[in-house]
Amino acid sequence: MDHDILVDGESQITCTLSLEMLQSAIKEASEKGEWNKLRFLFLGTAASKTSRGLAYDCDASCVPLDRLIQSDVEDLLTLITRLLQRGASPTGLRSCVKAPLLVAMEMMKFPIAVTLLRNNADPSCIVGHGIFINREVTVMILYKVFNGRTYSYLG
Repeated sequence: MDHDILVDGESQITCTLSLEMLQSAIKEASEKGEWNKLRFLFLGTAASKTSRGLAYDCDASCVPLDRLIQSDVEDLLTLITRLLQRGASPTGLRSCVKAPLLVAMEMMKFPIAVTLLRNNADPSCIVGHGIFINREVTVMILYKVFNGRTYSYLG
């Protein structure tokens, strides 16, 4: 661990964390629903395209997107995008009660729904739920149909 004194009187500490330690922190934050901690791990202190959290390159396949979508964590869309890039499942974990796409649609979080669809979420999960589908989500579903992915409920 390195400890440096800065000119303005503040100190800066630099340390290296093992991949195993970071993966453990991701798993724990996911299991406990500590979404702000998960946000910090993947996005750091600022949610910009250039900002990187401590766990930027870590695997996110254990993160339950269905539960995360229900949260009010800051920069939710950016966080979900990063998690999908790092292996989070757009269709949800095996233990999920509702698919992340269905949760996003029920909560009218359409940008998240579109992001999930762009990452291969299965749109068939919203059939029969009386879900309002906005124009952008409809376009994404039709886009998937016309690119060779047809779904029985669309015709």
